[in-house]
Amino acid sequence: MSRQDGDPVPYEKQFYSVVLKGVFSLDLTALGRFKQSNRTGFQNISDDGLVIAKELGAEVQDKAAVLPLEARRKRAVDTVSVLPYLAGGANQTLNLTDVTPKFIILTVLRGGNHLFMNVVKSERCNAVIHIDALKQVLSVYKDRLLTDVFIGRRTGFLDEQADALAALASQSNDDLPPIHVLELNEAIKRFCEAMAKVIE
Repeated sequence: MSRQDGDPVPYEKQFYSVVLKGVFSLDLTALGRFKQSNRTGFQNISDDGLVIAKELGAEVQDKAAVLPLEARRKRAVDTVSVLPYLAGGANQTLNLTDVTPKFIILTVLRGGNHLFMNVVKSERCNAVIHIDALKQVLSVYKDRLLTDVFIGRRTGFLDEQADALAALASQSNDDLPPIHVLELNEAIKRFCEAMAKVIE
């Protein structure tokens, strides 16, 4: 490696900033249920596992073990409640990258669709919440929502849309489900309380 004119090393690092969008779902009907089936991806407990599960208090029927209701509720709450504490990613220590969510929409839906994928869009390299798209999808799927809708946002992120988001909370009516617009950690906490009540 030569340290003469130009770059002193054969590579360089370029820093950039970007808003990442992702979806997260948790199948509450499968949570804490372990089945023994001869289908690929479905055999997630062995014969010995069924015996051990029964000894530990799980209900075992038809080659399936189901954890007690409180254990399943706790698993769901534990999984969702850690979202504000996500960590990881390439060069996180070097770059001090914060990968925790800055904006989140949470609800329990009867079904498996990701309703909110088209709600946040990009305009000129900036994230923008498409309020009309959010209202439309909430109106269309209102009868399939099992909880209120919880929207969390960190101050400093999309501040220019804070008033439009806050207005959604007052627009809950026959067309829209109840909407709560809160600080992000508080939104997740309140959602977890509501989610635990609908797990059967």
